[in-house]
Amino acid sequence: MKNTNKPRCRIWLMALVLLISAASCATAGGAAGDGLTLEEAVEQAASDIARMLPPKTRLAIVEFDSESPALSGYLIEELSGALFDSGVMDIAERRSLDFARSELQLQHSGEISDASALSIGQFLGARSVIYGELVDTGSGSRFRLSVLNVETGTREGAVRLTVRGGRDIKRLIAALNKRQGASAARRMGNAAPNSPGAYVDRGISAAAAGNFDAAIAAFNEALRMDPNYAAAYRLRGLALLASVSAVISITENFASFNLHARPFTQDEQPTARSAIEDLTKSIVLTPTASAYLSRGLAYNGLGEYDKAIADYTYALMLDPNIALAHNNRGLAYLIKSEYDPAIKDFNKAIKLDPHFALAYFNRGKTYVAKNNYDRAIADLTQAIRIDSNVAEFYFFRGFGYESKGDHDRAIADFTQYITFQPDDWSVYNILFNICIEKGDIDQALEIALQATKRFPDDWDGYDNLGYGYEKKGDIVKAKDAYLQAENLAPNPNPNLDGAYYNRPEARSIMKQ
Repeated sequence: MKNTNKPRCRIWLMALVLLISAASCATAGGAAGDGLTLEEAVEQAASDIARMLPPKTRLAIVEFDSESPALSGYLIEELSGALFDSGVMDIAERRSLDFARSELQLQHSGEISDASALSIGQFLGARSVIYGELVDTGSGSRFRLSVLNVETGTREGAVRLTVRGGRDIKRLIAALNKRQGASAARRMGNAAPNSPGAYVDRGISAAAAGNFDAAIAAFNEALRMDPNYAAAYRLRGLALLASVSAVISITENFASFNLHARPFTQDEQPTARSAIEDLTKSIVLTPTASAYLSRGLAYNGLGEYDKAIADYTYALMLDPNIALAHNNRGLAYLIKSEYDPAIKDFNKAIKLDPHFALAYFNRGKTYVAKNNYDRAIADLTQAIRIDSNVAEFYFFRGFGYESKGDHDRAIADFTQYITFQPDDWSVYNILFNICIEKGDIDQALEIALQATKRFPDDWDGYDNLGYGYEKKGDIVKAKDAYLQAENLAPNPNPNLDGAYYNRPEARSIMKQ
């Protein structure tokens, strides 16, 4: 027994000595334990993935969980560059990835589920998706990647590596947080300059800068290379829609934007139709709430309000907390004179976003239509508190005040409106009539004089001016103003509502 146990004891002791020696060497070398450097781990992972997948596979690196968002972004960029070097040519890039996450309401940080990863991959037209993590284990870090097949939802492979050098990673995080060392990261976009993903990112950059023609050209090229690229259809539809709409706001990465829902002109309608076609293709490939919301806006502008309402409803089925969808659906109901469902939608929009000035404005307009002027004035006043630089807010509140017989407040609001819209003649006419009704002839004459100076070729201003002088008893000036109105007015025109043709007072003075 002694002879047989001795060799085993020696073997165990030798193994212990070797283990201690290895640990001592690692400590002497300054490493935190066995494993790879972070750079080596990235290169090794890229090499392993390249062996798993066919060359030129489109990939989407959808998530990399780490102790720092800056480090996660750095690792995604480094891994993308290493994959390109390994022969994987087409990688979904940061702007298009951010866009996809926003579209799919995946804006959280941290670990992502297989289902979410596959949704992003499908939306970006990727064959495979990668997500991973770098977890501090105390003595080092665990580096793990998973590769999923988008079409089948099955796992294509995994990479598990140990990374040493915890202090080096801490230093890297500190540098990245100070925006130092960002230049060390490979810039995504250089990896595959002629890939569909690269063209999508170029289009996003151009659209965010307001260059919609360049954006549309880039999305065209992406779709030429991949006709099933849902994100490219969605983005091209957005760019087309934005090119014929009044853009209120747009995010840096073109992930979302707000448009003024106004009727499209006849020349704009074909572009809006093309936008609807693209948004429909995007919805067929990957239904998203924002795609329905955008298509609803296009239908709204085309006057197809039932289709708009249906799309806003689909958007709210996918995400019931979109204040803009409630507001836009309410606006479509308002245009259709369906006031109660309109108010219900505006109520919900305001509950979701208490600072949504446009929802207060639209609800105020609805109350005006229902002749509930007190509520209308309250809503329009709140809209003005939130945003005091929108002309229409003052116009409709002025209308509410005038409907209640509060001439002074109405005059104040219409006067404020003119400071924003000095070329809207109709408001000068409204102000003139309010002053006449109030009995303030001097103020009415001042407004009429402003109108004739602003619009010297418009007969209506001189007609009002003549009427003002007549009310003041200055028959000579009244006659001169009426003559000027007659000279400028179309002749003959039985439909004119002033000047020599229809106003008895004017005819009487002209006879004198």
